[in-house]
Amino acid sequence: MPRSANHSETAAEAPLAYLLALQHLSEDELLGLRATTRSTASDLLDLADLAAEHSQIQHRLSTASAPVVAALRDIAAGTTPDPTGLRLARQLLLAHDAGADGRPVLLPGVQTALEAEPPHPRSKKVDRGPVLTPAAALVLGQRLIVQAEAVPLPLIADGRLSMSEATTLGALTGTDPVLVRTLTGVLERAGLLLARGRQLVPAAEAHPWMEAPAGRRWGELCASSTPSAPLRQILRNWDGPAFSDLVRTAEETWPLGQDWLEPELDRLRQHWEVLGVLDEEAQVRPEGHELLAGRTPALSLPAPSETAYLQDDLRVVVPGVAHPRLAAFLRRIATPLNLAQAETYEITQATMAGALRGEATGDSLLATLERISPTGVPQPLRYLVTRTAEELRRLQISPTGAGTLLRCDTPALAETLAVDSALRRLRLERISPNELRTGATPDRVLDALQEAHYPASVALPQPPQAGGPTRGAGPRTPEPHRAQAGAAPQTPEEPAPFTPLRDLPQERILDWALHHRVAVSATVALPGGKTITQTLMPRSLSHNRLRASDPGTEVERTLPLSAVTSLHIEGVSWDH
Repeated sequence: MPRSANHSETAAEAPLAYLLALQHLSEDELLGLRATTRSTASDLLDLADLAAEHSQIQHRLSTASAPVVAALRDIAAGTTPDPTGLRLARQLLLAHDAGADGRPVLLPGVQTALEAEPPHPRSKKVDRGPVLTPAAALVLGQRLIVQAEAVPLPLIADGRLSMSEATTLGALTGTDPVLVRTLTGVLERAGLLLARGRQLVPAAEAHPWMEAPAGRRWGELCASSTPSAPLRQILRNWDGPAFSDLVRTAEETWPLGQDWLEPELDRLRQHWEVLGVLDEEAQVRPEGHELLAGRTPALSLPAPSETAYLQDDLRVVVPGVAHPRLAAFLRRIATPLNLAQAETYEITQATMAGALRGEATGDSLLATLERISPTGVPQPLRYLVTRTAEELRRLQISPTGAGTLLRCDTPALAETLAVDSALRRLRLERISPNELRTGATPDRVLDALQEAHYPASVALPQPPQAGGPTRGAGPRTPEPHRAQAGAAPQTPEEPAPFTPLRDLPQERILDWALHHRVAVSATVALPGGKTITQTLMPRSLSHNRLRASDPGTEVERTLPLSAVTSLHIEGVSWDH
């Protein structure tokens, strides 16, 4: 690059400018740094070669402001450029003053790149799609988080929610699938959903966020969609009223910035549509004006419902939006059918059996249903809970040192199991009128029994006292607990006693770890009497099998609970 002795300031500033240009910093970031540096002639020439590369010139042109572009076009046309634009063009290494008679000339390669650019900004026509209101965005966001807690949301290779899942969730919530997919991305950017492998699960911050005031929640979601630094400069002084005004201002500010402006503005528009910053006409809503002014908007949302109406047809109807704890509880005992307006769930024998195979008992489940229903528990539902609990008690399995023990409530059931050809692979051995044993693991036994249509439950060690933290533990009122001997019975309004983690059974500790997204140290029994201790991040717990991943490699594995002999979480443990 030619250099002139009459422009020592340019030569002194050049090395720093080269480095900054190579780092893809914006114009304001370039001009905001005032330090200078010295360099050898060879270093300066090497940097000059890099700065003259076509890709680097294209980048600097795309971030050049309107005065710089005007000065460059004046130089190319042979007219006198504006002094301010010329100074900026020099500092951006797009022009220098070493031409004939000291006239400014363009950096080699700038002329070609400049001629290839369109002379005027191009505002493309945007097809208007569905939008949400701020309140609807918050409700949908809450429902997506609760759904992800019940069933992790699948991701495709590019890290986005699969379109099939977005369509399913859209039909469930009465929302356009594109909006569902976009809002899922916003929730992930806000740190409320986390990618675990190819799935999205709620982050630890999701539950506190759902309890926060509506205006604050909405502001945090909008803050997560903040554009890049150059666009933020415009937003500081822009207050609408139409999104097209923002597009026009951006194109006028960076006349040659279409390559980066177009995707940036498209993403911002999509986020503002799903969050309710823009209305159907792409005009900024009043809440959006408050947000752009740096104030927290006052959003008014109906209070979430903590009650549900239990119907004779085994459906559950929640008026309005269910409280997050109530929604999590209902997803444990029922399948959501419609979340568009009033939330509707359906209870079946399969969903009830799944709930009762966990830590809940028939009595505790009925007690919770009584509390959430202002009209009581209808007889068909009461009968389903009682009958399912009784059926699960008829056959219980428990791990032993050499395999699994099956305990039946009658000798006739034990005899039936012993001769059933569908269970032949288990090699059941009858050891008493009501008991059988097998060398198979409890999870294999449970799977075989379910395939053969034998309701069964797993008998786990009981803790010294009930209670403790649970994941998705239903509505706000605590679960009833058995009173200790000699203690006065507790009323439903009194807080339940807290049970230390080390006193809880294995399944409850894993449930707590899943809820709080913490790793566990698990000691696993291997064949031959050996053991191995591993640090695992629990992903899901189903049918007495733990699906977990290595925190370092994200490699997933599945372990039967019967093989886990010890669990530790931050100094507390549970041991067989």
